[in-house]
Amino acid sequence: MLGSVSAQPIEKIKPNENGRWVVDGFEIYMDISCDLSGSYFIPTKSCNSPNILIGRQVINEKDYFPLRDILYFKLTAKNIALGDRWMFDGNDDPKKKVPLSDMTFGTQSSAELFDLLISEPNVKLKFMTRAGQGSAIKTNTIVLSDFEYRAEKIMSEINYRYDQEEATGRRNMLIGIIIIISLLVIALWLAVFLIRRARKQLKVVKENIETRRVSRVAEDEVIREVVRNAIQKIDDKSLDTLRNQIRAALDSGDTTTAEELLKILNRLVKK
Repeated sequence: MLGSVSAQPIEKIKPNENGRWVVDGFEIYMDISCDLSGSYFIPTKSCNSPNILIGRQVINEKDYFPLRDILYFKLTAKNIALGDRWMFDGNDDPKKKVPLSDMTFGTQSSAELFDLLISEPNVKLKFMTRAGQGSAIKTNTIVLSDFEYRAEKIMSEINYRYDQEEATGRRNMLIGIIIIISLLVIALWLAVFLIRRARKQLKVVKENIETRRVSRVAEDEVIREVVRNAIQKIDDKSLDTLRNQIRAALDSGDTTTAEELLKILNRLVKK
């Protein structure tokens, strides 16, 4: 036989310091959350659909879902029904098989209830609790006081916060892109500068090598001419020419050529 049902007048329930509406050991509260997603490397605000959560009131961690004093609840509002509906269907047969879909495990969530509470301020909720089959059903008709105000305030704060974070994230991303582009431009400019400088130095080296080659050829030709003249006829002019070549070789740092010319000069002077 069903236990007696206690009816109460409409009760306006105010939120506690945690922003939760407490009814007979259960808490009704809002779940409004946003996050920043990095899709396509652009920080974008992404918000979940707001929900109403209903669960056992937690006094402390040890009291979370205690085995003793188990309570069942059912909340109805217009065409919305949440909670352990099977416990309030008027059948107290302990052997009755209950579909798994009708059982409530932990906290129950509903986006439909949130939308209803936002669209119709001060909507009446029928909230029933029961300790178990054969026990009395306690029924409360309640109104969640300040729900619309608190919901709009929370959503406004969350939107503002994540709008700021989104703007900051995008600004930081833009700064990062500018820094990367600047570094790439500097690296490219430095590479072009080094390549041009290397080409100039290579050109100078090639010119110096060519100049030294031409100079060496000329010196060799002079040496051969002096030697030829020296063999044919030794005179002061030839010796002066040879001496000048020795000085030129020493001035240019070509000690090897200077030594060879000096040997020739010494041989010619001794003759």
